[in-house]
Amino acid sequence: MKNVLRSSLLCLSGALVTCSPPPFNLDISAAARVASKLTLVGRVGPLGDLMMGSEASQGSPDWIFLPEKDGLGGVTLQAGFIYLSTPADGDQVAFIASAGGKYQKYGSSQGLGAVSSDPYPAHVLQSVKSGHNGISFQFDDVTPANNGYTVAQGDTAANTFIPVVTKQLMPIVSAPPFTSITKNVVGLSIYPDPDPTLDRMYWLAREQATTNYIEARLDYNLGGDANPIQLRPGTYDISSFAGTGRVLYYYDPVAGRSYVSVWNSPAGPAGWSTWVWVDNLTVPTHWQLTTIANRVDALLTTGEMFSTEGNVGRVYDPASAAGTLEARFTLGTLRFIGEAYVGATPMVLFSQALWINRELTFNVYSIPTSQLASLAE
Repeated sequence: MKNVLRSSLLCLSGALVTCSPPPFNLDISAAARVASKLTLVGRVGPLGDLMMGSEASQGSPDWIFLPEKDGLGGVTLQAGFIYLSTPADGDQVAFIASAGGKYQKYGSSQGLGAVSSDPYPAHVLQSVKSGHNGISFQFDDVTPANNGYTVAQGDTAANTFIPVVTKQLMPIVSAPPFTSITKNVVGLSIYPDPDPTLDRMYWLAREQATTNYIEARLDYNLGGDANPIQLRPGTYDISSFAGTGRVLYYYDPVAGRSYVSVWNSPAGPAGWSTWVWVDNLTVPTHWQLTTIANRVDALLTTGEMFSTEGNVGRVYDPASAAGTLEARFTLGTLRFIGEAYVGATPMVLFSQALWINRELTFNVYSIPTSQLASLAE
């Protein structure tokens, strides 16, 4: 009888162990709370052996999926780019597409280079409005003249992913605004545009021999590179707050305001500072948005600024004197992948990497940009 009872207790103990809940994961829990307020656009995957990065990257939430822009005023999950950055392997990107209901990788993964030696991202990635194309803006921390961009094309017919020749961000040509004095692009950003045929980007460039800067806009499509258009006449000096190195740069075409997010260490207090200027004077009218002490990752079409530093979403209003914090929320395993127009509505997009039996699946979520602050905790 004792043996029977002992056996029963052992079975019960085993059942309790087997049925116990999985360990609590704060990141997953935080992401679930935010995701419940988002719209699930769809799921991408599963994907098997990706041959990207080291084995240590298996299970990492830092894999990101960048959906393609469909050229019709929206995005599609039928094809896109997966991106991973690791200290050991640098930045890498691959092209995937759905074929017969299954996702597969086309061609080889493309290494974009080592991770940045400073706290700025080494590469700015996005898909561009043309079939199966992704663009990578690359920064060289040591030699700014080498800053450039590459357009890589996925070919589902030939089962390839082809990088084209890297082009310098600063073409040395006799065309305005890049005449007489060589200039280096030290910051750039991409601003969502409702035009289904082009992507609009803004450049901040500094003259190599001076501390004078210019701003320019380039409307990019794969039909050809147009000459950049200078935003403000003449040049001006913003080195007192922007320094002479690399910055995160944003231009608001609606308000006509320019911004830089600058890393202050080791020259100043730890953390980031954000500055705004509003005219084209020799030393433009400018001030610091003192509330914004985090890295700025995007200027949104609402005029708000969005930071995801430390996997925490922060929405700021830079139109206020100090840059009011409007919302704060934990992202957990969610990764911000940009803002894009879907029809006439600008949407903020998030990617979430899910690992099941060593296979990778992505959830893609969206929220109208005007509602982003509603995610506040």
